[in-house]
Amino acid sequence: MPKKYGVTIQKMADGFIARVVRRRTSRGMTVEREKGGFPDHAAAVAWGEVELAGYLADRQIRNDCRKKDRREARERRRERAAWLAAQTLRELAELSGSHPDAADLLKDCADILWSEVAFRALKRGETEDAAVTLADTVVGKNLTQRLAKAVSGDLDHVHEAVTDMALANAARLAQDRLAGEGRHT
Repeated sequence: MPKKYGVTIQKMADGFIARVVRRRTSRGMTVEREKGGFPDHAAAVAWGEVELAGYLADRQIRNDCRKKDRREARERRRERAAWLAAQTLRELAELSGSHPDAADLLKDCADILWSEVAFRALKRGETEDAAVTLADTVVGKNLTQRLAKAVSGDLDHVHEAVTDMALANAARLAQDRLAGEGRHT
């Protein structure tokens, strides 16, 4: 397996040239550092090895800095996402004009809320048209209506009610499952 970095020495008419090279592809090499005018091969090799070590150290420092920057940026994105997730839909609506992530999160939450309201209506036995009409009325038919309902605080109330219904349903299902397991034993 060929090395990614190395030193090449070339004899010229006026002495030797040492090059620190990086293998770019299987066929291509990039000269990172070069110096000529060495009187003998040993001096060129010595300079090349020192420069290669320095180049690799510089590259390692640069890579560590980039890794640290990426880690910090990832952490900032996580913190921003957690902060946004903690906001109410009303607060997201107020932030949506100045914060693009808030607008996207509000849209996603409103879409999920619309689907949940329609699903609950279908679960109660409503027709599909009635479920869609109910979801459009309660959550809003489009983003403009949903934004207006979010600013007024109505979507927060709907979100709380839907969440309470979902939790109650999950508790009932868990209780039914436990009761069913008790009968089988």
